[in-house]
Amino acid sequence: MARGITTVPVDKGLVTSRDASTLTKGEMSRADDSYYEPNDPGLWKVNGRTQFNSTKEPGQIVGFRFLEFDGDVDDAFVLHFGQNYRVASAGKTGSFADLKSGLSGGETMDSVHYNNSHFLLNGVDRNFTATTVGSNGTTISLPDSTSSYFHGMTANTSIPVLSDDGLGAGFQLADGNFVTYWVEERYKVGDVIVKRSIADTSTTVTLTNSTGGNVTYTPRITHATMDNADATHWALYSTAGGGLFPTGAEISEVALGVTFIDDLRTTNGAPLPSGATYEVWVANIFGTTQVTPRWGPPPIATTGDVFEDSLVLNDISDPSLIKYSFPDSPHAFPAFNFIRFETREHDEVKVIRRMGSVIMIGLRNSLWMVRILPRPEDAQFNTTRVKQQVEGALGVVGTYAATTFSYGQGLRFAYVSVGGVVVANEASWDVIDDDIDWRNTVEIDLLSSAVLKDNPKKYRLELYYTPKGGTSNTEALYYHYHPFHSKGGGGSFRAKVTGPINVKGDDADIATLGTDKRMFTASVAQLFLEDEGSGDESSAGGINYNIKTGDDFLYGIGGEGRVDTFWVHHDANPDQFATATITQRSGGDDDTTDNDPTLSLERREHTMAELTGQAEAFQFGVENSDSLGQFRVDYFVIKHTNLGESTEE
Repeated sequence: MARGITTVPVDKGLVTSRDASTLTKGEMSRADDSYYEPNDPGLWKVNGRTQFNSTKEPGQIVGFRFLEFDGDVDDAFVLHFGQNYRVASAGKTGSFADLKSGLSGGETMDSVHYNNSHFLLNGVDRNFTATTVGSNGTTISLPDSTSSYFHGMTANTSIPVLSDDGLGAGFQLADGNFVTYWVEERYKVGDVIVKRSIADTSTTVTLTNSTGGNVTYTPRITHATMDNADATHWALYSTAGGGLFPTGAEISEVALGVTFIDDLRTTNGAPLPSGATYEVWVANIFGTTQVTPRWGPPPIATTGDVFEDSLVLNDISDPSLIKYSFPDSPHAFPAFNFIRFETREHDEVKVIRRMGSVIMIGLRNSLWMVRILPRPEDAQFNTTRVKQQVEGALGVVGTYAATTFSYGQGLRFAYVSVGGVVVANEASWDVIDDDIDWRNTVEIDLLSSAVLKDNPKKYRLELYYTPKGGTSNTEALYYHYHPFHSKGGGGSFRAKVTGPINVKGDDADIATLGTDKRMFTASVAQLFLEDEGSGDESSAGGINYNIKTGDDFLYGIGGEGRVDTFWVHHDANPDQFATATITQRSGGDDDTTDNDPTLSLERREHTMAELTGQAEAFQFGVENSDSLGQFRVDYFVIKHTNLGESTEE
């Protein structure tokens, strides 16, 4: 009888879309609570997770984000639950304080960083701007109620009151001549106007001479009711005599609390006021010149990013389009700055993410790309020819379900679809996890709550999802994209997958702590620092490392062999033991599994498992649920004997 020694690697990731009998060497039929390190073929046991806030929040967290700021101020975590935004200094541990209360609340949260401010989006309330600079220009350590404010300003709805009892000598209007007034509310930080409101023809007031002769007027315009509660000032604008809104200039600005401004022009005919010109946006749209106020209100949004120095957002009131701000003015959204995505389906924008020189627009049923944002200085302001469809069958399932990443071959956009995890660039797309039996792994009906994040330190995408038959996100899959772990060929890209990881992840985000990038997750009312310590403080059910190879036909299909003994080559973890397993399969017989729970991990070496077996095919595995730290399985070494062909007919 021939004897031999075979090495069985564990380096090709989890494969559940094919039967264990068809897997190649290195492909794993089970890889629970395990992961790959870059340039390492061994399967590591995952680390634990620790609590960020030991005191639970008073409501379930629906989303959180890491906010990074310039200068000598604290970076922050901001979370959203119910009617509150809460803030804490970023670190391994901390506690939260109120940032904004009295919200209506939503089911998601996203943030966009622009010019050292973070725009918080929940899709229900007006977007909220978290900053560390108060209205008096003083820098504070964390965003708070004295520094943070709503994004943009709502359009004026109050009509100013015009009277003829102002101070000054006045000006003369000829019969039939007129001037029009309107108000602009402002939020200022020191002397800088951060944001402004807009008016329209319905919120203007006009002084008209219809007496049949020349009349001298001393106009006073009263604005007693502010439409924006966070306004610090308001300004009065006027046309020249005979001019039309919105062509005008500023008469004066006053601080909050002053309710009227007098028009002190004295030149007859009321020439254009000497102040700054009212800011408008002029564009040639399909051959017609159109004018609109520059400081239009931002849309209420759930997703966005920065592209070409503009803030790009979706609009919950019209889910088939995106809107973008005036360049370098994230609070100013001119009315015709939008791009519409009309498709054959009832579609909606789910995710907006910049990817290098383009911006990716993930719709529910398709993926699109925008290369440029139309500008008025273009020869033709054309919002219909700047978009390009990348994919038309697999859209993005939810707001948290997409991210960008890079593995040395250019930026990629990754997202969760009903058919699996898709990776796209400007020219192509591919489903990267066809090793996974997707529909028997995830709960398709709850995929909209899936979270996909890039963990650049570990070179992996982390997918937090609801498992088949579950009701919430209690598992994760890791997609290892380091070139060492790529399974691609012929130009395609496939990532090795490990998991499921036993972890609750209602949301997740990467935080920079010093020079280190770390993954945090949200579960119910707490944040957790992942990959820290050996225990599981999230009540997710513990760490249960369980790996198993595919079926290994030691002497080919139909042949029969005996495993005389086998060894597990592993990393060292003193004072810890693991359980080695062997499963035997033969045609016509029930599978049998034996285990040896005394596999010592004392030293880095191949340790003998006290197990033997006789069958046509074998699976080898290791289990460990101790909370005593990490270890790694590198490969199995099998000593076996050929017993000849199978006698089964």
